[in-house]
Amino acid sequence: MAPAAGSCSCGAVKITFDTTPEVTVICHCTQCQKMTSGPFTTSVIIELDKLKVDGETKTYTSMKTGSGLPSYSHFCPVCGTMLYGTGDWSPGKAAVRTGVLDGDGLSRYVPSVEINAESKAKWLASQEGTMVFQKKPPAALTPRDI
Repeated sequence: MAPAAGSCSCGAVKITFDTTPEVTVICHCTQCQKMTSGPFTTSVIIELDKLKVDGETKTYTSMKTGSGLPSYSHFCPVCGTMLYGTGDWSPGKAAVRTGVLDGDGLSRYVPSVEINAESKAKWLASQEGTMVFQKKPPAALTPRDI
């Protein structure tokens, strides 16, 4: 897959990665809803060491996760755009928000999994072809299974 690039709204922080994401996930948890002021987030999961960040980010730490483990949101300190998330829930991984990707980023990475559907907006239908989990997927499920 071709490299992907993106930026925050004001352009102060740019990101790139040149790897095939393990999975594209829609998350309906209340934390993601609050962080985006919307019904869900869509993210590609990649190895953190494959993500290149140009510019300074700030980090917000949240303990309000389904797992009870800390989640870290990395955002632009100028415009507040959340670029990616990391967490103790999956050490060494980054959840890059597809909305910050340039070009066809939103269309290029088709979600295959929806998590935390128990918090999904009642008016929102599940996406065709996705595996839907009311909470998190089982720990034994790997991206190769999805």
